[in-house]
Amino acid sequence: MSKIKALIVDDDISAQRILEKYLKVGDCVDVTASVNDTEAAYKAIENEMPDVVFLDINMPNENGLDFASRLRDNNINTAVVFTTAYKEYAFNAIEIKPVAYLVKPFGLDDVFNVLSKVEKIIEEEEQSKKRKMIWGNEIPDKLKFKTTDGFCFLDPNEIFYARADRGLITLCLCGSEDKKVNVTIKEMMEMLEPYRFLKVNRSALINMKYIDSIDRKSHLCILKCGNREEKFLMKREVLKELNDIDAISLG
Repeated sequence: MSKIKALIVDDDISAQRILEKYLKVGDCVDVTASVNDTEAAYKAIENEMPDVVFLDINMPNENGLDFASRLRDNNINTAVVFTTAYKEYAFNAIEIKPVAYLVKPFGLDDVFNVLSKVEKIIEEEEQSKKRKMIWGNEIPDKLKFKTTDGFCFLDPNEIFYARADRGLITLCLCGSEDKKVNVTIKEMMEMLEPYRFLKVNRSALINMKYIDSIDRKSHLCILKCGNREEKFLMKREVLKELNDIDAISLG
């Protein structure tokens, strides 16, 4: 992955320099510019097209919340990380759906945690672009699966979960009979990846839209579909991934 292109917007020059210093640790970020007002920021975004804008909320003339709203209104979808010295602003910032927010004074670990989220978003966007190159702007409503008797066509949204079962994959469906299909778990992951499925352990691939709850102590993921409920033991890294997300898209 290439370096993350970042823009810093803060009217406090010392705050700019501290954040820029943190971002340059690890050599994974290219700070394209540091500016002290939103008009300069808008021009820098148009010229540099950064991956992420670190945006101070308490700004003169136009505050960061209003500026982020202006970006969205103009279909500029660069990632936004709010920086603020006031915790009450951080609460208001949630409505604009930033990647994250940094409450001053923040440390290097805080910045690294935010950069991890930014990297994940960039990777997801790259994968989305690849899918559009293959499928166009729409992904298929139904996928074709090879069975022992021939083929079946299924809507991925109706798949509760997939389970590796003696060389076959069992697709457990919501509202209809389960299907056994002739694909590997790796092939199944590639097929279902655009539809928000997650491999929780060596043999199970779950539809994230049916996640009901997570038991962090026992590492259990509980899925519910109608009257049906299943529990899955999760790998530690999967638990961490679920812990880091704020919401799940239902597609």
